Amino acid sequence: MRRWRDLATLGVATAALGGLVPAGAWAVPGSGPREVVDSVFTTTRPGAPSGSIYDVTYRNPSDPSKNPPAVRTVILTSPPGTRIDTAVPARCPASDFELQTRGDAACPARSKIGSGTVTTSVLGGPPSTSQISVFNTAGGLIQLVKSGPFGVAVVRSRFHHGSFRTEIPTCITGGQPPRGCPFDQAVLLASRIVIKKITVGDRSYATTPRTCPATGWPTRITYRYADGAVESVVSTSRCRKASGGGRCQLRCPRPGGDQDRPDDPEDRSIVR
Repeated sequence: MRRWRDLATLGVATAALGGLVPAGAWAVPGSGPREVVDSVFTTTRPGAPSGSIYDVTYRNPSDPSKNPPAVRTVILTSPPGTRIDTAVPARCPASDFELQTRGDAACPARSKIGSGTVTTSVLGGPPSTSQISVFNTAGGLIQLVKSGPFGVAVVRSRFHHGSFRTEIPTCITGGQPPRGCPFDQAVLLASRIVIKKITVGDRSYATTPRTCPATGWPTRITYRYADGAVESVVSTSRCRKASGGGRCQLRCPRPGGDQDRPDDPEDRSIVR
């Protein structure tokens, strides 16, 4: 199967989507020895439909000039009280083979919930950046990593009890060592995913918690690396108390400003 082999043909997940409004303006980033991550809602309103932005950069704790250790598993746990309803968007039932051969066309158009970029180093080569399409499924989501005319890689995230778990294929042909290949051939350097705010009638794909803690909404992200290290960090998304007169938590909107994130062309709402 073609997975990271296709990524090697390109010259992260951060550059293409962002650039306009940094996630850090809306979150307190989580930082560990090997990663710096922002995970933020696109609204500060409690109990409201929202999109989200996930933005991570990996680093080598021993030598910043070298590639970081290969991350193999990412577990993102949403703030308590967050609601995810995978029945709101259409769902993509496509198999990995269908996705690899047909690309975005393998999924219903209305199952696309976001987009992003990913940066990798394959076989120790220079960084290469690829575009990502994100599709909703019954049990989580699909990241379709596109390498132009050379094909796509398929990365699936499973949603269970408030957490998205992603197994990163670090072998050129898919999978992970030792079954897929003798060593980690693809190393993630950075990634950025923007999930749109999607509503259907009075239902939404993602809804923020109904309450606003004094410290904001915490998202815990756990990373498992090829060398056995496990690191957990917390990124905090700011929120605003729903009742009038409540003080803003963390960073506040400008007076008279909207409580939604400033317009980002990759994060416009979808109303169906």
